[in-house]
Amino acid sequence: MFPALALLIGHETAAAAPVADGVPVATEGDRTVTNLKGIAGNAKDQTAWEHKTPRQIPRKIAVNGDLAAVAYWSGTVRVFDGAGIAKLARTFPQNVADIAWLPGDLAVALADGQISLLSY
Repeated sequence: MFPALALLIGHETAAAAPVADGVPVATEGDRTVTNLKGIAGNAKDQTAWEHKTPRQIPRKIAVNGDLAAVAYWSGTVRVFDGAGIAKLARTFPQNVADIAWLPGDLAVALADGQISLLSY
C-alpha cells in the first residue's frame, strides 16, 4: 500500500493524491519513479523501491490503493504494484494529457481528446 500522498515533481507542477502507505514520487529531472517510506531523513534510506525507464520522462501519476499509474511524456503508461513491479504497460501514439482511476479502470486522456480505459 502507498501512504498519505503521491507527488509528481517536475517543470509542470507538483500534484498530490491521497494514498495508503509510502509516498510515490515521479521526477522529470532524473526520470525516476520512487516509492518513499517517509519524507523525513535521507531519501536513499527512505526508498522502498525505485523504477527508472530509459529515455522516458514521467509526466503524471495517479494512485489507487496499492497501484500507482505513471504516464510518461513518450505516450507510455505503466501501472506499478506496491512492490514497484510494473504490472501493465501500454504505449499510445501520442502524449498522454492526464490519467485518473475509475472503479475498475484507469482512464487515459490523450492529447487529441481521445479517452481510453485500461482494465487491470
